[in-house]
Amino acid sequence: MLRPTVRGGRSMSLFTIEKLLHHRELPGLELAAGKKASEKEILNVNIIDNPDTYDWLSAGDFLLTTGYIFKDDPAMQQKLIKELSEINCAGLGIKVKRYLDHIPGVMIRTANNRNFPIVQIPYDYTLAYVSNVINNEIFKREDSLLKKSITIHSILTNCALNGGSLDEIAFQVSSLIGNPLIIVDSKWRLLAYAEHPGNQRLLKDY
Repeated sequence: MLRPTVRGGRSMSLFTIEKLLHHRELPGLELAAGKKASEKEILNVNIIDNPDTYDWLSAGDFLLTTGYIFKDDPAMQQKLIKELSEINCAGLGIKVKRYLDHIPGVMIRTANNRNFPIVQIPYDYTLAYVSNVINNEIFKREDSLLKKSITIHSILTNCALNGGSLDEIAFQVSSLIGNPLIIVDSKWRLLAYAEHPGNQRLLKDY
């Protein structure tokens, strides 16, 4: 019987706000607001240099800024957090000591009320450097997903080419996804099934 070379059952590691805060290449980052949302996944990174950029933002975006565009405008500070939260962006990184001595209280209060993460970035880091570190992590995840997809396709193709039965295919898929599997026809008649070691209720009992 063929054995798969990859195993499922665990989701690919996500790059989250929490992981950003503990990244070895970015020591000194601090979570200023939104502590309850530190597990939000970062899917993309952008630098904000224009107050009218909401139209091209997407859910999962992590935004970087020096704060120049809103440094003297409390109303804009509050609006920014509200808009980013409603878009479901991953968070906002603000570089301090350039145009802002500290992150404004109105931004922290608004972000905490909306469970929206604000990360304080030390003056020593350029926004381009922070962006590159985040992009590298995102690209590594996408590369891993692509490699896993290719591996899964190869395993199932080899199984079919080698004359694998429906039971064999069920076993392979069950191993890949890390769950028991049942295959039925259009009338819900059982064709094949595969148990999984982690399943405490065996399919054969049903």
